Amino acid sequence: GSLSIAPQTMAITAVVNAAGFGSDLSPGGLFTIFGTGFTAGASALSVAINGQPAQVLAAFPFQVNALIPAGTKPGTATLTMSGPLGTATQNLTILSAAPGIFAIVNQDGTLNSPANPAQRGTYVSIYGTGLGATTAQGPFQVVTAGVTVGIGGTVVAKPSFAGLAPGFAGLYQINVQLPPTTVPGSQIALSLAEAGQTSNTVPIEVE
Repeated sequence: GSLSIAPQTMAITAVVNAAGFGSDLSPGGLFTIFGTGFTAGASALSVAINGQPAQVLAAFPFQVNALIPAGTKPGTATLTMSGPLGTATQNLTILSAAPGIFAIVNQDGTLNSPANPAQRGTYVSIYGTGLGATTAQGPFQVVTAGVTVGIGGTVVAKPSFAGLAPGFAGLYQINVQLPPTTVPGSQIALSLAEAGQTSNTVPIEVE
C-alpha cells in the first residue's frame, strides 16, 4: 500500500458535557471538545461561543476542556475554535441546566468508594457541573433552579446547598444528607435532576 501525507487541519468531532460526556450543555458549565489539530507546540488556541470568549482550562492535540460563558443564552449557539492549524465551528444547543456528576465525597472529606462508604444519615458532597444560573447568597453563588438528588432510583433528597464550589470555575457542589432510611449497599445509583434534565448516574457506597 501507499501513504498520503497532507498538512494537518483543525476539526471538531464531538462537543460534550465534561461530567459524564453527555450531549447536554448549559451556561457556566464545563465542557469538552474532541477532535484533531487543536494545539501545535506552544501556539495559542482560542474558543468562543456566539463570539464570546470561553475560558480554556486545558488544551491537548485531540481534546480541549473549557467553560461555557455564564451569560450564554439557552438556545442554538455557535462554537468557534481558532488555532495555529486553522479554524473550526460547530452548532450547539444550550439548555438552561444540564447537570453532570464528577465525584461524591463523604462528610469527612474523603472520596466515596467501595472501601470507604458513607454512613446513613451523614452528609455527602456531590461535585459536578452544568447546574446553570446562580445568584449571590452571602459569600456563595447558589443555583436559581431547584435541584433534587435521586438515590437508589426511589429516594429523592433535597440538598442543603447547591451552588458553585468556592474558588473553582464551572464546578458545582451539592451537599445532601443521606436519609437514615437509605438501604445500605454497594453501587447504589445516584443522580441529579434540575429543570427537567437528569444527570449521568454514578454509584455511591452506603453502609
